[in-house]
Amino acid sequence: MRRRLLLVLSVFSLLTVTAFVVPLLDQRATARAQVWTLTRAGDLDRFVALAARADTLDDLERGARRHAELYGEGVLVVDAQRRTVVAAGLAPDDPGVGAALDAVLRNQPSGGPPRVTPFSTAPQLLWQPVGTGTRAEGAVVLRADPSRAAADVGWTWVLVLAGALAAACAFAVLALLLARWVLRPIGALAGGVGAVAGGRAGAQIAVSDGPVELRELAGSFNRMSAAVQAGAEEQQRLVADASHQIRNPLAALRLRVDGLDPHVGAGGRSAYESALGEVDRLERLLDGMLGLASAEATASAVAAGSAGSPLCDAASVAAGRVDAWRPAADAAGVALSGPPVPGAAAPATEGTGVTGGPGRRDGGRLARRRPGAGAGRADRQRDPAHRARDHGGRALVARSRPDRRRHGRRRRARSRRRRPAARPATVLAGRFPRRRWQLGARAGHRRPPGHRARRPARPGSLAGRGPARHAGAGADPMSTPAVGPPGTRRRAGRRAVLAGLLAAPLAVPAAVACAPGPDTALTLAAGEPGGFYAEFGALLADVATTAGYPLRPVTTGGSRSNVELVERGEAAIGIALTDLVLAARAGGAPFRGVLDVLAIGRVYENYLQLAVRAESPFTRLAELDGRRVSFGSAGSGAATTAARLATAAGVRPAAETLDLTEATAALADGRIDAFLWSGGVPTPAVDELAARRPIRLLPLATHLAALRARYGTGAYSAVTVPPGVYGAPAPVPTIGVANLLLAAPALPDDAAGALARLLVTRAPDLVPASAIGTQYLDQPALVDTGDVPLHPGAATAYRDLHG
Repeated sequence: MRRRLLLVLSVFSLLTVTAFVVPLLDQRATARAQVWTLTRAGDLDRFVALAARADTLDDLERGARRHAELYGEGVLVVDAQRRTVVAAGLAPDDPGVGAALDAVLRNQPSGGPPRVTPFSTAPQLLWQPVGTGTRAEGAVVLRADPSRAAADVGWTWVLVLAGALAAACAFAVLALLLARWVLRPIGALAGGVGAVAGGRAGAQIAVSDGPVELRELAGSFNRMSAAVQAGAEEQQRLVADASHQIRNPLAALRLRVDGLDPHVGAGGRSAYESALGEVDRLERLLDGMLGLASAEATASAVAAGSAGSPLCDAASVAAGRVDAWRPAADAAGVALSGPPVPGAAAPATEGTGVTGGPGRRDGGRLARRRPGAGAGRADRQRDPAHRARDHGGRALVARSRPDRRRHGRRRRARSRRRRPAARPATVLAGRFPRRRWQLGARAGHRRPPGHRARRPARPGSLAGRGPARHAGAGADPMSTPAVGPPGTRRRAGRRAVLAGLLAAPLAVPAAVACAPGPDTALTLAAGEPGGFYAEFGALLADVATTAGYPLRPVTTGGSRSNVELVERGEAAIGIALTDLVLAARAGGAPFRGVLDVLAIGRVYENYLQLAVRAESPFTRLAELDGRRVSFGSAGSGAATTAARLATAAGVRPAAETLDLTEATAALADGRIDAFLWSGGVPTPAVDELAARRPIRLLPLATHLAALRARYGTGAYSAVTVPPGVYGAPAPVPTIGVANLLLAAPALPDDAAGALARLLVTRAPDLVPASAIGTQYLDQPALVDTGDVPLHPGAATAYRDLHG
């Protein structure tokens, strides 16, 4: 029955766990597939947007190359005639690419996998057409790798299955306990019934747990068994009474009838013989009845468990026979002798020292005492301390009975006092200040020499360890905690292990969540006050500090100073223009040597802003030849970019090095004709100037080709200042330079990875007020750092986030 019950409970538990686990596994696989598909769809949208812009082919090629290097996913961009525009890690003749191009040029959508399992490691081809309306101008094909998503799903499945296994084990333990709770009373009842069936009528069962119905049934069984035993005992008493009350009178009747034989005459002989026959028949009848009753009594005694060896009081039977036969024997002249009748007083023998007889209440016990034999037993009992000698001649003391009673009470009291406490000694001492306990004994109690504990301590227990093992009256009773009994210690140990196992799954996430960040704040080289760098640096510092990575922004001269500070280790991270970073890594001007710096991410785009007064006649950069123009403060990236722009445009203005605050004030006062600034739009300081004095921005996009031809295509791009910025009625085309968040190679990977994760996960909190409506952070743009390699920690973080 136990097996069947456990089988049913186990099957039910497995079905329950399976009903919860299977949907969880499927939901995780489906959700991860959706996230993976949406991420790749975002990558396709970005490449399609870059491919749709004719002037950003370099940006498309650079972005595709970085995507293939970082994520290991190939990108192929073709035109409407299937000519390769950009290929990074994927060629048109690769398996499946031709069919994908046929599908995308027919505007057939590509579908991602419905679910990602731990075994979904085969690359998937995704595609999207380039064009608008009903015309396809090209296509983008992406070979996506789901291995990271599969590993993520596999790890989640392991956790879910581990939880399911734990739940199954819990269900198994619950099933065992439930089966034990239900079947233990049933087993006890079965054992009791078997005992009664085997002949033990008085069998009792003890059921203290289990269902109420079974406990009531056990009580009914105990009452029935007691009733059966009582009936057997009554039957035994009935047989005994019948054997003593019927057998003896019948035997006496037989003797008396036999004794009448000489006195019966010839006329009464027939009647006498008939009487003898009736007596014989009555004896046979009674013998049969007594045999039957004896057999039933023996069977009942065996069933009741009280059958023992048959006993017979021969003296009583003999005395009864002598008393019954004496008249007939006297009449026949026969002498009968037998044992004395029980209860008769026996005569005392003179000179033997007999002090009692068989009629005494003590059962006829005799105490003999020879003259001069010394103290007898009674004297020894009256002597408080009878001395004797052992074989070695040493004196032994035998205590009297009252002394033994008192000694026994004291011994039991000492054993109770020496019983190990279940609580620490400090707790007992706090609750009972007058009775301090040490290792289960009262403080100040000295054990006599040679005294041993009644129960030796187990090996490995705390009892008997340390200096308090032989502590005397002067020992500190609180120096060693009390030790509980072995059962208590074992149960406490099991509870501690179970609590540790249960707390382990909760302790690991708590330890990870409470893990401290860097001990000291990292230094962020920001930029000039009032500029875009300072605004973004303050936001990044707040977000990083809140996340557990203290970050302290400092004011600097600009991009050039930031690169040098990071390379020298005076700042952990910094913000700089891409063209300055490329020049630093190449060892070109304005740097005197190669500076080894890495990128954490591409953050926003700087707009080259050439500002003049609104009433000034200048409309082009070439008209500022020989004019007073501020290129920015010394050490700033704007000064380097402005010098490059002037060189590429063939313009030689009278350059001045003023910071942004000085430049806006000088332009308002007329001390300079223009200033060139590189920053976000609108820049707060420039916006304040426009509010006080109308200004205009001159277009610079016409010099982009010359700038790229002279200094490379990895840093500059065409951007547009939106209308309404600084009061401009129309958009202004200009040149954009990407900003990079820099770090030295010595920056720990975990710190770089944490900053990269913040740039992605906290992107909405890192949008400066001046960039709202124009720019925001996006992971595909963050990894597009051009020819500047990513920090290994940041690259790992981006791969994990990309999945």
